[in-house]
Amino acid sequence: GKLAKNIVAISDRVKREMQEHEGVNPNKIIRINNAYDFSLFPPVDKKIKNQIITNYDLMGKDIVLLNVGRMIPLKRQALVLELVYLLKKDGFDIKLLMIGSGQQEKELIKITEDCKITNEVVFTNQVNNIRDYMACCDLQVHLSESEASNNVVKEFALLGKPSIICKNVGDFEDYCTSENSYLIPKDFSIINLKSIIVQIINDKQDLVRKGEEMRSTVKSIFSIDNVIPKYLELFN
Repeated sequence: GKLAKNIVAISDRVKREMQEHEGVNPNKIIRINNAYDFSLFPPVDKKIKNQIITNYDLMGKDIVLLNVGRMIPLKRQALVLELVYLLKKDGFDIKLLMIGSGQQEKELIKITEDCKITNEVVFTNQVNNIRDYMACCDLQVHLSESEASNNVVKEFALLGKPSIICKNVGDFEDYCTSENSYLIPKDFSIINLKSIIVQIINDKQDLVRKGEEMRSTVKSIFSIDNVIPKYLELFN
């Protein structure tokens, strides 16, 4: 960093960390987002999507939740399972798809068994066609307490779907607002989180509206067509 003429920061949080914890001269830092060529993302395979819906009994649920990530303590998937337990206890018919693997997988499976929510939770392990699974879900619950620049929230947004995410984590607040996402404190109450889900179930139109707003925001901010000119300007 000391030898670099300029340093590109991919988020406001990264820029702040560089200044506050690494002592980087702010005049050296240039703020440019990651760039994505969204035309390269594979389309959803409708046949496979319908198979997933049938295989995991997703049709007609009050809400289908999604969680994607390594199964490690920082991702806090155990809290997502507690949420499912509370919603089931209140009589809601829901399903949660958990995509990924990791050191806590066996522990998380045991939680579903102990809480008697094995019918409500599907562990898919890692998959190569994640967009087909995402397309089957209504809402992503991403309670991670540490991120750099997260991709699954952006990828879910491309399908016109919003996420629940924590404030002061990664670069979320560079593009997630109360208009396109469900922002909660990092030290949230699980009861308050459950209330948010209940409100969403009772007002699906708000879910759709936020999803469309999120898709528009992500495409605008991270499209390679909009980001590359900033690099060209820097080079020139």
